[in-house]
Amino acid sequence: MRTVSLEQPSSGPAAPFDPTLGLAARPKAGNRSGNRRERPRPSPSRGDDAARDAGGPKFTVLATAEGLIGGRTATGMIIQKWTEGCALPDRSALNRRTRVVYKKNGRSSGAPVHDVGPWNTRDPYWRKSGGRPQAESGRDLTGRRTNRAGIDLMNGTWYKLLGLRSYDKRLIESTTGTVTWWFE
Repeated sequence: MRTVSLEQPSSGPAAPFDPTLGLAARPKAGNRSGNRRERPRPSPSRGDDAARDAGGPKFTVLATAEGLIGGRTATGMIIQKWTEGCALPDRSALNRRTRVVYKKNGRSSGAPVHDVGPWNTRDPYWRKSGGRPQAESGRDLTGRRTNRAGIDLMNGTWYKLLGLRSYDKRLIESTTGTVTWWFE
């Protein structure tokens, strides 16, 4: 164990004590805004390369925006406007990491699973060979009408996939589109 001396080399009897002397400055993380997350940078990567390199099954489904800014996710996190992540319809996916590719422009983004949804909470369609989300049928497991989405993306993830230069909540939360996703 390395000991750090807090004593300042003396340059005479009047040298003031410096409590930071000998302590290495800790580099700051990229977050300059306290607890708030900085806005994500648009992903320069194109999804076709990422999809080709990934192992495991891939699912091409309709994606919608989760929205719910200020709401709490199934993992207990409070959703901020820059939060990156997604919701899949079974608790077994929570805290896993996914890669999502927006088919319209080929952009990709990593998205941790923070929530359960969009419609069902017990539909692990990714466990079935050739699995499809039950919500695609137009009704969820309780009979409610669905928007046929198989994944909900949080606003920070849509921001990256759309390649936006500024935050536009109305555009992000009204966007739906086909994505291909898989577990990383």
